Amino acid sequence: MCRMDCLVGKEHKESLVVRLHSEGVVEVEFLDDGFLAEENIPRDKPLERFSVVSDLLSRAKRAVEHLNSYWPEKTGFLEGLLEVDRTEKIPVKRMSYSELVHFSEEIISPAERSANSLQHRLQGIDSRISELKSTVDRYLPFKNLGLDSKYFEESPFLHTVVGILQKENVGLLEEGLYSKLESRYLLVKLSGESENVAIVAIVLKEDADLLEDSIRKMRLNRLSVDVSGKFDDILANAELDLNVLSKEKAEVEESFSKMSLEYKPRLHLVAELLEIEKQKCEVFARCGSTENTILLRLWTPQTKSKCVENLIEATTEGNCAIVKTTDLEDAPVLLDNPQWVRPFESLTKMFSLPRYNQLDPTLLLAPTFILFFGMMFSDFIYGVILILAAFLLHRNYGRYSNSIKDASVLVAYFGFSSMFFGLLTGSFLGDFAGKYIFGNETGSQAIALWLDPLYNGNMMTYIPLVFAIGFAHVFSGYFFGAYDALRRRQYKAALLDYVSLMLFPIGLILYATKITSIGLLLSAGSLLLVFLGSGIMGLYLKVSGMLGNVVSYARLLALMASSSGIAMAINFLASMSMSIPYFGLILSPLVFIAGHIVNLGLNMLGSFVHTLRLHYVEFFGTFYEGGGVEFTPFTEDRRYSKIVEEVK
Repeated sequence: MCRMDCLVGKEHKESLVVRLHSEGVVEVEFLDDGFLAEENIPRDKPLERFSVVSDLLSRAKRAVEHLNSYWPEKTGFLEGLLEVDRTEKIPVKRMSYSELVHFSEEIISPAERSANSLQHRLQGIDSRISELKSTVDRYLPFKNLGLDSKYFEESPFLHTVVGILQKENVGLLEEGLYSKLESRYLLVKLSGESENVAIVAIVLKEDADLLEDSIRKMRLNRLSVDVSGKFDDILANAELDLNVLSKEKAEVEESFSKMSLEYKPRLHLVAELLEIEKQKCEVFARCGSTENTILLRLWTPQTKSKCVENLIEATTEGNCAIVKTTDLEDAPVLLDNPQWVRPFESLTKMFSLPRYNQLDPTLLLAPTFILFFGMMFSDFIYGVILILAAFLLHRNYGRYSNSIKDASVLVAYFGFSSMFFGLLTGSFLGDFAGKYIFGNETGSQAIALWLDPLYNGNMMTYIPLVFAIGFAHVFSGYFFGAYDALRRRQYKAALLDYVSLMLFPIGLILYATKITSIGLLLSAGSLLLVFLGSGIMGLYLKVSGMLGNVVSYARLLALMASSSGIAMAINFLASMSMSIPYFGLILSPLVFIAGHIVNLGLNMLGSFVHTLRLHYVEFFGTFYEGGGVEFTPFTEDRRYSKIVEEVK
């Protein structure tokens, strides 16, 4: 990675940023305040048009957000889960700032006017619907009673109260009124077999205070009768109005859906173009500024540094000064791997990027990740299913998302590996092929190219094999750690941290093969080097940790056996279900299909998680530190647009 400190004239800064942004091969570093203070350079400011662009961008995003809920094209479950956006890119030409503002206003303003008009109508409809529903809820207790609202109006001689009361309080209210008024009251239950009862209480005007005191103690929910006419007519009219308003609301929402189809893709386009313009406006806040120049600190891959230098000189007409520095420890990291390995870069990033000039473990991780997943999953038919799933993912969604494209490639690798180990162990949906198709009682072993781990004593053959694989994987980690340390000229670390631990197992192997003197010498020398580098506690932790890491690879066999064992159990249950009278022909296939779907999902997850753990803990723990910062290019991120020379 190459750092380029560039001093350019202010008259060229906008044109330079436009060129750098379109090329997308540099990262513009945010200059530290301490550095600028030390150099006595003030920080530059965003361009004046930044506020205009930000305002337009906010308006475009608000309009998109508002239309999202009315977007008629609903995504399927899988597309929603994978966050697939099928939007096709719209061809556009490059625009000047004034052209972009004019183009944005032509799309945003009519979209806002239409949306505001429809939203105003919708709010009015919702408000009226709310009022009508409140009316229905309030007067529903009077339905089918043939009552008129005038019966409940206040008169010169009578005081009337209408309300909702808890059922258990009705008797208490009546007792209270009787004790105070004897027969000078009328209490009518209008409805209610439920917990709440609608009541009407009528007393003489001079007894109004006594009634109010009684209902206050009963916590009556008073209903105000503010309508005129028969309640049945009022409720019927409200229901009719609700139906009319519901249809009108549906029409407005349909108009919103049509508007969304018309404007949303173009609003996405405008928002993207404005976001790109905003980035170019605000990037100057990362830079230093003098009266006539600006200072930019750029990072670019060394292979691109000469091209970037030529671009800067051409754009500024030579009015620039460039200082290049290479291989700095704080440089950002750009992973560069062969094409077949790149899908695995996401796994490295999920753990941590390597620091600059540290060994990139992605190429080391890829082959063993494929191998370990296949060993643990180890079923030919399951592998075929993974490959088919990978093909469908890649074909249907790969062109819309690079992450899905990479994931589909990983799944295909895992599928082929699973097929390979399925052939070795004879696992075709467990023992389904060997026992139930070919009729051999030995099951998977009958068609295995090597050994079924669950047949007779084959497990004892696999145990030393998985420990040997674990030893080789851990040992390779120490080897790569030593190589990386030597490459960075950290000779002491290479000897005390890595070579020392490599010598210990070599000594034990030599001792076990009767080369005792050399074996003892290497083992003792290894322990001495570890002690010198880490002390007595470090010696204990590193040696025990190395042995524990090797033993941890027993999970390879455990997952392999569990995948086959569960499949065998499913086959056995399906076979037994077949003998059930009448229902067997239906139940057996259901048990078989559902069981294998569950086994496929659980073991796929388990195989991935445990493979990930073997690499993150056991393998990376031997040599890899991480802690790098990803190279983030200053570039145009185009998801909804593509640049063409001329739009027809």
